Amino acid sequence: MEEGLPEFLLLVPGLSRALAHRLARRFETRVALGAATIEDLLLVEGMSPDLARRVLDAVAFDGPTKKDAGLYICPNCGSFVSVATDRCPHCGTEESTDLVRLGPEERDQGYTIVACRRCKAYLKELDRRVRWNARSALVEDWGSPHFDVAARRAGYWRACPTLLLLV
Repeated sequence: MEEGLPEFLLLVPGLSRALAHRLARRFETRVALGAATIEDLLLVEGMSPDLARRVLDAVAFDGPTKKDAGLYICPNCGSFVSVATDRCPHCGTEESTDLVRLGPEERDQGYTIVACRRCKAYLKELDRRVRWNARSALVEDWGSPHFDVAARRAGYWRACPTLLLLV
């Protein structure tokens, strides 16, 4: 077993210590784990399809580059999210003409809606260089329903549930 593999796997959200060790014993190296498919991972006792995707995402990520300044964990679903928005996370289009930024009012500097014209999905972004005192992503998301209203009025949808769906 590759040294540090179980500890690396423990960084995957939702992966238990026991499951991390079972994966490390089964695949032995990050290279072997990276070559595995979701179906291969599902053969490990206790593995779910969602966890398998997270493991493969974590193994595929090889550290930040100039183009990709960081890797973060989504507060809604636990998936790894890149700061680079050069492709739609929903439909995968890389056409720059399909991606649009919907700017907020002057008082909402630091917030942006990134939307895809092809699949009509959107995400909210927060630039912490501008909003240095922002709270957690979930609190900021709940505190900005006016962006969800604007995006929905423009015909876009969001994969994660919003507070708007509760009213």
